[in-house]
Amino acid sequence: MTTETPYEDDCFRTNLLRALVQPGLSVIMKSLVLVLILVATCYGVRGQSPSPSPSPNGLTGQEYREILANERKLLDDQSERYYSRVDNLLNRSIYVLGVLGVVALGLFYFAFGRTPKDLKGLVHEHFEKKAGAFIESEIDDLRSVVKNLKTQVTELQAFQQQQVTWVFSTDKINAEPELEALHANGLQNIAIAAPEKVDELKLGDPDLVILSYDGTAEGQARLRYIVEALKQKRPPVSLLIYTYNPEGEEVRLGDAERAVLKDFRWYLPVNFPTTLLAQTQLLVRKRTNDTK
Repeated sequence: MTTETPYEDDCFRTNLLRALVQPGLSVIMKSLVLVLILVATCYGVRGQSPSPSPSPNGLTGQEYREILANERKLLDDQSERYYSRVDNLLNRSIYVLGVLGVVALGLFYFAFGRTPKDLKGLVHEHFEKKAGAFIESEIDDLRSVVKNLKTQVTELQAFQQQQVTWVFSTDKINAEPELEALHANGLQNIAIAAPEKVDELKLGDPDLVILSYDGTAEGQARLRYIVEALKQKRPPVSLLIYTYNPEGEEVRLGDAERAVLKDFRWYLPVNFPTTLLAQTQLLVRKRTNDTK
């Protein structure tokens, strides 16, 4: 396909104008000539291409157009990358906004979307948990208190059940205040032994023995009997030698008594009622703990 030069286009239009001014042409022919002139003008304008002219840097038009095409391609690529980044940013923003919206809707529903029945159920459940935890804590404390009380009651019962044998040097019992004090402190199982003769003395199986000692020959005989009987006991049974004399001088242990007690370690002289009361309770409690 050949391309007409601007000069040829101008000659063609000139000839058409000359034909238009010729006399004798009909109106129809003149109209056709005008149409051809307009078409030729339009075609010439569209079909004309700028003649290559050297660029300021010595480049030809073709090279200049290639450079412009490359720059346009670079601009298109940059635009594509930019729009791609913008699209990714928009997509991520939409995703994040969507997640936040879902969370916000969930919180809104949780706070305001529940019915009064649901809220009542939540409050009731929360109250049950708190009340249950509080009651359980109180029950644990109560169990601990009850356990301690049971332990104390068991120890008290064991203390009260301990067998105490009180032997007198004669057949007279002259320690009523001390006996009342021991009973008042919980020792209820106290056996009194006050026979006329030592041959009639029976200790049984006591946890503690008290001897009201008066220093007489009969008293020494009973001391000897008690020591020999207690030497056979396992575990050892303690002996309290009560020497308090409310009617006269205090009785003291002499050489005769020490000879009897020489091979027996589990005795203690007691010369006052208060000391008797304290030592009796102490030894009975120790005996209770040892036999658990």
